[in-house]
Amino acid sequence: MQVRALALYLHGEDRVIQAAGRVLDHPTATVTTLGPLAVALMVAATTAVSVTAIDLVAGELTALRGTQFLLFGAAPDRQEGQRAALANLAASLGPEQLLRAALAPPVVSLAAERVRLAAWRQP
Repeated sequence: MQVRALALYLHGEDRVIQAAGRVLDHPTATVTTLGPLAVALMVAATTAVSVTAIDLVAGELTALRGTQFLLFGAAPDRQEGQRAALANLAASLGPEQLLRAALAPPVVSLAAERVRLAAWRQP
């Protein structure tokens, strides 16, 4: 959740409650933003009596918007370089020396046999 507003309530021993608050320009969920703001609210509050309780309330909560990042994104420039390197290796060593992982036919019952090594072929 993200916070859009903070409110500070100071309960005095004379049963008077002082309130101070701040509305943020943009919702946030980071301690580096909310921590100093809460401290600033406490420093700005002045009271002539002893404080018996402090309430810090996060208000106007909004859902945190997630960002989807690609874990294995396509990198065409790198793929071409890797293909060229494999082609050079195959030319110097022979294609039978290079192996690739391949899925076995679905009729294989053991999990260990579902992946097999096959000869590398240039795409």
